Amino acid sequence: MLAVQDDVSTAAEKLKPRGGLPTPTHNERLVLAALTLRGRSNISALLATASALGARETESRAFSTQSLRRALEPYVAAGWVLETAQGCECNWGLGPRVLRSFSKQDLAALGQAYVGSIRRGYGAAPTLTVLDAHVKLGLAGGDFEWERALEQLVALAAPLQVTQNLLREPLLGAFDREWFKEFSERQQRRLVRPLAVREGE
Repeated sequence: MLAVQDDVSTAAEKLKPRGGLPTPTHNERLVLAALTLRGRSNISALLATASALGARETESRAFSTQSLRRALEPYVAAGWVLETAQGCECNWGLGPRVLRSFSKQDLAALGQAYVGSIRRGYGAAPTLTVLDAHVKLGLAGGDFEWERALEQLVALAAPLQVTQNLLREPLLGAFDREWFKEFSERQQRRLVRPLAVREGE
């Protein structure tokens, strides 16, 4: 499996876009992972999450809002990141690929850091945001009970909304045959069934 510290890993190479944009560095991948987990975010919120995941401008310097904007600029220019008046977000299909570029062990560490950064001490019951993160990280290959989290999300929210928000992008926007083969046949059916229902409407 890949190590987070391996900035020029095979998985990171798969993220390399057209147009000469360099392969994302370790810290840039952490920023993109933070944006993937958060969804559309303003720069201050993204800075807080990226910092919680361990992203830094340099080894000796933390990101500021200004330096984080500069780090995002080439990805905005390349179309990887979309920037609007409401904030920035990963383009369709990028988020799942970013998370898959981390090893299972690293995804577990990222998940713990992210969940720790959003918990507010209001009991042990998982929030929608936490369950959302468990599904995203679990589908990417992390050691999370994504099926249980998905069932809880479906019970708490509209099933079609869950399908739209969590399943369509990794399965339709970032489908990879080798990645899909890692799931059992039962899990594959569990993932595809909601999409089939939606398409048949």
